[in-house]
Amino acid sequence: MIELKEISIVEYPKFFHNLRELHQDQSKSPVHPDSPLEEADRMTRRFLQEGLNTRDHFLYRIMEQDQDVGYLWAGKEKDRPGFIQIWDMMIYQPYRRKGHGQEAMKALEVLLKSQGVKGLDLHVGSANQEAINLYNTLGFHVTDLVMHKSL
Repeated sequence: MIELKEISIVEYPKFFHNLRELHQDQSKSPVHPDSPLEEADRMTRRFLQEGLNTRDHFLYRIMEQDQDVGYLWAGKEKDRPGFIQIWDMMIYQPYRRKGHGQEAMKALEVLLKSQGVKGLDLHVGSANQEAINLYNTLGFHVTDLVMHKSL
């Protein structure tokens, strides 16, 4: 059974390291011309300005029993009261394709419903078919489509 546990101040450096690692593993996007590490750094500077103390952002360890299997970062949307943006979710490599991502998202939904949240939004790269399949299975649907052309 999956549990979401808030990341502590001691665990925050590991979260930041894993966020950078996740972005390092992803191929360079034509939409974001920076390197994946620069993108991860910019994202945390922009959205987690106060680290764990950033208002309306929630950082969770995804736990199976006592084993840390990943993390989830979500936050309230400023322009859409009642909605949460999922900024990032990572299941560590040895635990992938075992249902942990799906269980973590369901645990997040239960938690947020109890707090009166109306809906979830997220962005997923068009090449990340595993994540797209996961989110489709969970009932997400495309609301916008961003397209890009390099010049």
